[in-house]
Amino acid sequence: MGHSTAILRLSFLLFLMLDSCRLGVFSNSRVTLITVTPANPTIIVGATQQFLAHVTHKDGTTIQTTAVTWSTSNPAAASINSSGAARGVNTGTAAIVATLESVSGSTVLTVTASTPHTVSVTGGPGKLEVAFPGNAQHFVYVANPLEDVISVYRLGARASEDQAIHDVSVSPGRGPVWMAVHPLGKFLYVVNRTSENISAFSIDAATGRLQPVVGSPFECGNKPWAIAVDAVGESLEVTHFGSPEVTRYRVDPSAGALTLLQP
Repeated sequence: MGHSTAILRLSFLLFLMLDSCRLGVFSNSRVTLITVTPANPTIIVGATQQFLAHVTHKDGTTIQTTAVTWSTSNPAAASINSSGAARGVNTGTAAIVATLESVSGSTVLTVTASTPHTVSVTGGPGKLEVAFPGNAQHFVYVANPLEDVISVYRLGARASEDQAIHDVSVSPGRGPVWMAVHPLGKFLYVVNRTSENISAFSIDAATGRLQPVVGSPFECGNKPWAIAVDAVGESLEVTHFGSPEVTRYRVDPSAGALTLLQP
């Protein structure tokens, strides 16, 4: 009897220890922010768009995943499956929402009837592949926060044909991490988390090269985290880590410069 009681007590203690470990892990990985990419894409009816959720935890770490609960605000315009792949059903717009641990993030998907003039953007915030439908060119933009540059590559038909084009500095900005591309492929914007500002570049659609926008970098407040351009390219917004604050700008349609919009 005593032996059985000892075993039960040991089992109970092990249960408590394991449960404490689970609680500790859960506590350390509490979600504070979810951002969905690509930001505000446009597709045609019948086309698909893969979305990714960037889940930020309270310790500041961020993971890129599709293992969240996906939903659409307008199933008549766009559907979405459990892996984050959306399909254009009819013309219109739909908010694509990713939810995990009661925290949600979203972006707007626009569905058009004909081939849009917008560029196709895929990838994560630190590495974007941009395809220009007008000239069939594909470029990749990679943020390098250690060297404070954006690296540009041209994609070939095979990996062996990929070509490094150039590196462009974000100086006097520092710590480029999160990028967004104008829906017409005219401009690239990048959040510099170390210097807390935004670098802006015009994009040459023929060569993929970047040219700094006059006035860049633009100040964006404390602890900038993610950046997104709206579906028509008229405005840009920055979210901030650990804060509900959103900083919004008007985008100059010809030059790409940013003007702060008052709340």
